[in-house]
Amino acid sequence: MRPERSPQQLDPLGTLAAWTLTPLAGAAAFGYALLSTAWHRHQQTHPAFTVAALTLLFAAIVVLIVCAAPRRAPLRRTAFIVVLVLAASAAALSTGATWGADRLVQDDWGQISFALLLVSMTQLRPAIDLAVASCAGAVAIGALAAAPAAQYAIAVGPVIYAIVAATPILLLGLGATTYARVMVRTTERWQRSARDGMVRLAPDVRATARRTVRQEQITILNAGAVPLFTRLIETGSADAADIEEASSVALQLRRHALRLVRTGWLDDAVRRAGLPDAVISDPDGAIENVSVDHRVAVGAFVVELARLGEDALGTDRRVDATPVHVTAAADPQTSRVRLVISAPLLTGRRMAARALMPYVSVLRVVSHDARLRIGAGTVTLGFSYDTV
Repeated sequence: MRPERSPQQLDPLGTLAAWTLTPLAGAAAFGYALLSTAWHRHQQTHPAFTVAALTLLFAAIVVLIVCAAPRRAPLRRTAFIVVLVLAASAAALSTGATWGADRLVQDDWGQISFALLLVSMTQLRPAIDLAVASCAGAVAIGALAAAPAAQYAIAVGPVIYAIVAATPILLLGLGATTYARVMVRTTERWQRSARDGMVRLAPDVRATARRTVRQEQITILNAGAVPLFTRLIETGSADAADIEEASSVALQLRRHALRLVRTGWLDDAVRRAGLPDAVISDPDGAIENVSVDHRVAVGAFVVELARLGEDALGTDRRVDATPVHVTAAADPQTSRVRLVISAPLLTGRRMAARALMPYVSVLRVVSHDARLRIGAGTVTLGFSYDTV
């Protein structure tokens, strides 16, 4: 069975658009911790623990923002665990900071901050990770809240205090789990429906492609062969110039046929973007094995690159005749292929990085190793993918 995927892996663009919710949730968690600490400053029996707790919470938020940033997508499980361990440690220290003076467990900030950070990663991790983290965090922080039960103002059993502290984490965490699972299942259902629709439309698409090819060949014949044959019929003879013209028409038809045979999805993407034709080095034909997700991201990347050139040069985007160079190299030890695309850059580095990074982020979600390098006049995109 394949591992469960996160909403980010199935809908990278949607997750990218909603990424700002992650730092906002972190800011809300830290702001609530500060306000709660200031409001209950008379209960701070161990100020050093208070400072340490806020420091750990701040560190958890920084790790989350850095590791969840689009240019580092996707969020790895290691970073996910580090964030939650830091948040739980901050909650533990906050309990120690008010040991002996805390009167109400429900207004402590440890469980709320933990739950907010967990919710902020709803789209970044699979539902199973969120569920496990919710249960583990609820048990740990609930146990911490139950330990000093004798100091609270309301005399009830320790289990009640554990439940009160665990409830926000369970409610928000399991709500995030449900949302992630519904998003994944809905997206997968839509993708299956889209693939089925493409299969049903495939015969019509092939018929349209055949008609297009036939029409292009007829256009070439009408432009070159028909005038030649008409003249030959009228004159009743052929000279050396007619023979040379016939050879030229035949060569043009042959080149057109070869171009159609050799044209792949990447050639089409480059040509539609208006860039010079791609120079492709792919001895094994591995480029055609790229998944649909990779093709869409690369196609959008090429279109955005062309738009940058258009903005820099005006409507004539072929001022720089440097072609797009593509190299595909298979790793003999694995089933992965490394694809490197190098294209001319006609704008500033910062502007290019800001415009192209969203597409690289999407590729990182599906490839995990996409890299963008912007040099003097050249932009290079590299990533790897499985061929099986």
